[in-house]
Amino acid sequence: MTENGKQPKGALESFDIENEKNLHGDHWASVLGGYFSDPAIARSLVDALQKAIERHSPTVLVDIGGGTGFILSELSRIYPNGQLRLIDLDASPTQLSGEQQHNITKIQAMAQDVKREDLCGEDDVLMLTMRSVLQYFGPSGTEPFLKDLASLLKPGECMVHQSACFDNEQNARFISKFTEMSQIGKGAPLTANLKEILGQSGWRVQDVIDAPPLPMDSAFLAKRYKLDNNRLRATEALGREFEEADAFSQLENGFIIRMDYKIFTSIRK
Repeated sequence: MTENGKQPKGALESFDIENEKNLHGDHWASVLGGYFSDPAIARSLVDALQKAIERHSPTVLVDIGGGTGFILSELSRIYPNGQLRLIDLDASPTQLSGEQQHNITKIQAMAQDVKREDLCGEDDVLMLTMRSVLQYFGPSGTEPFLKDLASLLKPGECMVHQSACFDNEQNARFISKFTEMSQIGKGAPLTANLKEILGQSGWRVQDVIDAPPLPMDSAFLAKRYKLDNNRLRATEALGREFEEADAFSQLENGFIIRMDYKIFTSIRK
């Protein structure tokens, strides 16, 4: 559910998005070892954004689900003089309250509910970015969401997004089975399948590069997704079933699931 009590379009009903709020606020920067607030980990995404900015010359950049504004804050140091308007678009007021940069505009809304005119003027060149957002919409909701985003841009405009996906089919199948079994309404498809979905949603993929992977241990997963001991044992059994899925690692006490990421530079057709 969103802040106004509505389920995001396309999101799987089984995923309790309210649980995400437990991660919001002052302690967000320390979640998962600080993965989402580490400049070194974000470097590949920031570099891809800089490259796209140089190539497409946007006047407005919107971070979809920008949260506390970490990525935009990194960019604000590179573009400090207001030549690029930065917008943090997020549904969580708690996350937006963590945004401290005066040169970043905050908009509390779902991306599906905004129009281009809410973000920029008629003569502006608009660019989008997002990080670890697509998986919230699951297999059935990814294409509709990407079409919503495409509707915000003019042909030739650009989106740079870091999204969860796997090159290894066994990893993608394992994650799909794990999220289904654990009733987590998220997904991480094959990289090739995500490219295909982007193409069907109005995008031309210009570039794909690797981003740092995200390891999540069983203690974190149990707390975040309310997994009881039965589901944790079932996950371990599932990991043994998918012997070729190196996204699962058994530990002496618990396990680790690794989420792989790619950074896509996609052009609106």
